[in-house]
Amino acid sequence: MKIYCMIFCLVTAMATISDGSEVYTNTTTRADQKKVSVTVYNGGFGIIRDERMIVLPKGTISLKFEEVAENIRPQTVRIDPVTAGKSLQVIEQNYEYDVITTEHLMEKYIGKEVTLIERNEYKGWREEKPAILVSYSWRDPIFKINDRILVNWSGKEIEFPEVPKNLVAKPTLVWHLNNDWEGEQRLVTTYMTGGMQWNADYVAELSQDETRCDLNGWVTLQNESGATYTEAELKLVAGDVHVEETTENILKYEDFDLFSADIGEEEDGKRFETEGLFEYHLYTLDRPTTLKNNQQKQIALLEARDISITKRYKSISKPEKANSAGKKQDFKLPIGVYIIFTNSVKNNLGIPLPAGTVQVGITDSDLQYQFVGEDTIDHTPKDEAVELCCGTAFDIAGERRLKDYTSLGDKRYEQEWEIMLRNHKDEDIKVEVIEPVNGEWEVLKHTFPYEKRDQYSIVFIVPVRKGEETVFTYRVRVQELE
Repeated sequence: MKIYCMIFCLVTAMATISDGSEVYTNTTTRADQKKVSVTVYNGGFGIIRDERMIVLPKGTISLKFEEVAENIRPQTVRIDPVTAGKSLQVIEQNYEYDVITTEHLMEKYIGKEVTLIERNEYKGWREEKPAILVSYSWRDPIFKINDRILVNWSGKEIEFPEVPKNLVAKPTLVWHLNNDWEGEQRLVTTYMTGGMQWNADYVAELSQDETRCDLNGWVTLQNESGATYTEAELKLVAGDVHVEETTENILKYEDFDLFSADIGEEEDGKRFETEGLFEYHLYTLDRPTTLKNNQQKQIALLEARDISITKRYKSISKPEKANSAGKKQDFKLPIGVYIIFTNSVKNNLGIPLPAGTVQVGITDSDLQYQFVGEDTIDHTPKDEAVELCCGTAFDIAGERRLKDYTSLGDKRYEQEWEIMLRNHKDEDIKVEVIEPVNGEWEVLKHTFPYEKRDQYSIVFIVPVRKGEETVFTYRVRVQELE
């Protein structure tokens, strides 16, 4: 279904402000833009700083500030008349977001006359039929022609006599101003918009001896704000910034075009510089970049080489319900594989790491990269440890067996557990066995030393020689908490 209408645009026109007086309307577009800065937050929003050079007449005027983000939060708009200063004052601000679309046109013309057009390009004929648009709901219009009702004009053309005055071609801020500055002036507009998101993605490649790794980091940006930012200064804020949730800042995903993703090319020497910002971290790209609307873009964040790592094996048991009947219970004990490193300058890293997903890989005997696991990290300051769970060890088997249960009444009991670890690898290992306890507890006997890491965990460090099995037991008295 094709939609036709006649549109006439004037750069200067008459407008009426809320007190009823008429003022001249001026329009500024992206063509007047001299600089744009975009700061994107983890929380799904961005701050836009739009700097434009404009010429305004003296007096009371109306200024249309076009091509702002569709997901703008109008209440956050801040205007800085850099050149004019106090000579430019804002009387009133409006946000016009009823954009011209097929749906909006049809809704505005319900009960009004339109023209239905049929044509055959091959036979060279065209027929016009005046009609009244009776109703419209999601591409299903109903028309009245004379005394007849016509349903579904799909695939045909509908001509409208004009664009309704309350529809705009693009989301627009409209200001009513008092201007005493004569000549060109610089105007900076800052506002918050939804529909912007970024996250970090990392690739850690382990050395073949599994003692070191290289780490590459990428920033993945999604711009669904409803605007394009050309040659923008890009900043990213990492941290959990609180924003009160309202209907204006809920993200809109239904219009995101997954097929318009753009992978930014990596260029030598072009990275993010980091600095502290309040209680967060600010990353600034050292070059301008363009963020297209409905686009996903990746930009290199960091590249670190020869990071010292430690590989650890951990078993973390699930809390099992106490067996009041005293029957033996056997449980499989998966052994997790973890990679741990310190985010320090001494360890060839030492920059604040934004939260994100880390893919871990290693080269095989043919020197081909192979994926071995993936985990997420939280925002990690420098000098803190990073721990990645890669998966479950294939050549290490574990079991835990409830050997004894004795009820002491009033939610008190004793349990005796037997842990079996079998090492089928070609090297000796140590397994960190973390046993859960539900309540206040006391270890009555144990084969290996233990650590009370917290209220709910008993931790054993258990050596297992290659090709052998290690078996140990412990007995614990527990007082369950309410």
